[in-house]
Amino acid sequence: MTYTIERIQDEDFAYIVPRMFSTFGNSYEFVNSLYPNYSTPAGHKKIAGKFQSTKNAAANATWTKAIDAVSTKAVDLAVWTLIEETKPPETELDGPPGTWPSKADKEYFSGVASGSCVRS
Repeated sequence: MTYTIERIQDEDFAYIVPRMFSTFGNSYEFVNSLYPNYSTPAGHKKIAGKFQSTKNAAANATWTKAIDAVSTKAVDLAVWTLIEETKPPETELDGPPGTWPSKADKEYFSGVASGSCVRS
């Protein structure tokens, strides 16, 4: 297969996200902790919004998509971040409003992401 690489546009996320997350099936807990409801249309919409806002907020990141040369459809995405000076401090991972069903879910995810997860 032959692919071309292009910069991703905001409207591409609505097409790419459902296809990308369908590869995980419907019950992969780690992915669900990172992206709640990742296997549902509502989850896809939230993830696409999260990716879009992240893309637009990070001037030092380049978001690209791989396009199948035959079908002309996007098949995946990649992100490269170029840090030219001191690495910025880590920030709390979050999504658009409503990403987390509860405060406890958000705190659990933060623990998973930081490697200090303890579920009571």
